[in-house]
Parts: sequence; structure tokens; C-alpha cells
Amino acid sequence: MPPFSTFSPAEVFTSVVRAYTDPTVVPYVVTGPLSNDQQRAGGISIMDSGAGRQELYVPLIHPRMQLRCVAPSLEEVERIGRHTGFALDAIPGRVEAVQQSTGDTYLVHSIFVSGGPSGHMDSDETWEYLLFVEAMMGTIPVPPA
Repeated sequence: MPPFSTFSPAEVFTSVVRAYTDPTVVPYVVTGPLSNDQQRAGGISIMDSGAGRQELYVPLIHPRMQLRCVAPSLEEVERIGRHTGFALDAIPGRVEAVQQSTGDTYLVHSIFVSGGPSGHMDSDETWEYLLFVEAMMGTIPVPPA
């Protein structure tokens, strides 16, 4: 298993969300906070949400992640959140995802949208819509083909 200092479930999952959502609906998908410009355009910030459960005898982890959808209006943020929730529910099992910081590819075996939506005003300028996702992903990089 890679050292946890280099393996980031949220960063791996960011590439899944980018691959399976429409960029015309979700212009920005980032690991960590969105910039002010990205918030005004509409986007998703992905962060770990609590410690992931690690399997004892196989190289798998079950991380829980928060997808914070942010946009300037309630209508836009609901569109981003609903689109993302439906897109994640439709993903087939076992998809490959790249962790951008290392270039390593990992298998994401399953995805479960376990919480949300919780649409509310985030600030005077933005609205927020939270989704919580539980996944099962491998912790050993997939060898290059």
C-alpha cells in the first residue's frame, strides 16, 4: 500500500467526478477549496469527511468524502448538485481514476451517494449544496498497460 502521505482518496475521487459530470453543468471540480472566481462560475470542492475505514487483509479503503457544490444562485447550485448526484449513481463498478499529483491510477470499485442534498445560502454571494459520498477504492496503483 502506498504511504498515506502520497495517497489521497479525495484527489483520486476528483478525477472520477470530472470524468462523469458534464463540464457545461459543472465547470470546476477541485480537491480542496474553490477560489472566489470558481465559486462565482459554479463548481465542486471535494474533501475527505472523516477517517476512511481500511480493510485489514486487502489493499482497500472505504473513504467518506464531502462534495461541496457552490454557485451564485440556488437554481445553479441545485442543478450542479442534482446532476452530480445522478451522474455518480450511474457510474459502473470498477472505474480507473488518476491521482493528479502523482500520476498514479487507482481502481474505484464502488460509489454510494450517502447524504444530501442540503441546499442553503453559503454567503451573500453564493449558495451551497452538500453531497456525501462513500466509496471503496484500491490503495495500490494499477500497473501501466
